[in-house]
Formats: sequence, C-alpha cells, structure tokens
Amino acid sequence: MLMSGGKLFQNISINLLLMCCAQIIIAAQDDNSLIFRGHFPAVEKKGVSFLNSFASEANITRYLIANQHHVWRARVMSDVGLINFSPSVLWHTGLTMETLVDNQNDINFRLVQVYYQVLTAFDWNLGDQSFRFGYRHRCSHGTDGAVSSRITIRSGPTLVYQKNWLLKHANISIEPGTNLYLIGQNSDLMNQLRGELFFNSQVLFPVYNSLSLLFVSGINFLFNSEGNNFLYFPFSPLKNWEIIPLWGARLALRVEPGRIKSDIGLAYRQNFDSSLGHHAEKLHLLSLELNFMW
Repeated sequence: MLMSGGKLFQNISINLLLMCCAQIIIAAQDDNSLIFRGHFPAVEKKGVSFLNSFASEANITRYLIANQHHVWRARVMSDVGLINFSPSVLWHTGLTMETLVDNQNDINFRLVQVYYQVLTAFDWNLGDQSFRFGYRHRCSHGTDGAVSSRITIRSGPTLVYQKNWLLKHANISIEPGTNLYLIGQNSDLMNQLRGELFFNSQVLFPVYNSLSLLFVSGINFLFNSEGNNFLYFPFSPLKNWEIIPLWGARLALRVEPGRIKSDIGLAYRQNFDSSLGHHAEKLHLLSLELNFMW
C-alpha cells in the first residue's frame, strides 16, 4: 500500500530527526542534576572564534541503598565550545555516556543498562549569571537482554538560567530551568513525560586552601501523562495529567588545586524511571560518588 506524499514526508522527517538526535549524546539517568558545571568563561578575543572551550567530567558511583540492579555506575562527559560569536555568546555541544551495573553474575559485575543524553546549546555569559537555550536528548538502551528493560527517548528544547554569588564565607549558585519533550518514546503507555520544571542550588564553603565543603540540592517537577502509542509528540493524544515532584541532595568534600576539580561525597536522589522493567518505578537512591571535572 503506497503512502501519500504528505505522510511519507512526515515519516522521513521524523526518522531523520531521530537519527540526528542519536548522533550527539551526553548522559544521565538522574532526573535531578546535582553537579554544577558552571558556564564557559568569556573569551578575550572579540568577533567569531572556533573550538576554544572544552570541559570534561568522570564519575564513579557505588550505590548504598537502591533496587537490585543499581550497584555501580560509571559516567564520562565532554563538552566542546564550537563557535564563540562574541566574548560572551557560545555555541557548544556535549557528549556523555553512562553505564549501570549490578552484581547478578559469576563475577558480581553485570552491565544492565546504558544511558545517553545530548545537549547542544547557546550560552550567554553575563559574568555572575548566564542563560542557556538548546536542545536536549535523553535515551536509554538495554544490554543484550541482561534484564527486562525499555528503550526510552525524551527530546526537546531546554532553557536554563544560572546565577552565582561570591560571598565572604561561601559561594552560592542557583539554577532554575525547564525541559520540554517534543519527541518521546516509551512502551509504558501509562507514563509518558511531556516536560519538567527544576530548581537546583549549590553552596560551596571554603575550608582551607583548595579544600571546600559542598552542598547541593535540587527539586524537579515532572509533567506526566498517559498516551496511546509508544512514540509520542506534542500533538499526540494524552490523558490523566499528573505532576510528579522529585528531590535530591548531595554533600561532598571538594579539592580544587588547579584546573581539575575532584570531590567525594554522599548523594540522595529520587528518579522517576530507570527504564528497567515493563513499567516506570520511582526509585530512592543513596550513593557514594567520586567526581572529577576539568
């Protein structure tokens, strides 16, 4: 049966968009981001310049309280400044991959899920504050059927504001923002996220030389609905709206001797859906984390 020209064009456009989303990937299963990257510093050179900003991150997590499949997590991230349009406007793209491991095999180390996320965005740096507008793509994939899982996709525009205060005894940062999901995929038709509003805050207390005490908290309000198809869009039928609040916090000790920052601490997170199993399940996760940023 032949498709109409309009229907064929729509399908081709959707597939191309999904393919483009999947090419550039930066990851997280967490609904609350408890690591403040900060904005890229403004460059001294005026006008247009290329590839003069770079940031990376590595994370190792040992879960202390979690479900049966959350034992270890590893994450790597890189972010490259592509074009500076002026000293304060930057177009950049980030890439991260995150792996989840449990202990249910002969060597107590089984890869059960891989998470990806992409962010390509424009940052406007205004000194102690910044704005970010971009496109964010999140997805998860199972690993050789190790456990029952779902492929999930959440893609759409993101808008984030960050403000910093350098006080005498503390450095304070806040980060409110929103994510909208224009393209989604989830075979759990009872839970299809359409967007979220979040607010994160960070307080850094200098202790001695390059040593600081770090406290981060965040709350996220997810807008969830039911749908009729596993692949959904803004115009897809939806019903039974609900708002789901999620909270997280992290307490850590940070060492910052130079360009490389490292911290070790405890983190508590509430996640809405790990994509493990046939249906979304809210998780309460307590973990010990080691982070490196440069």
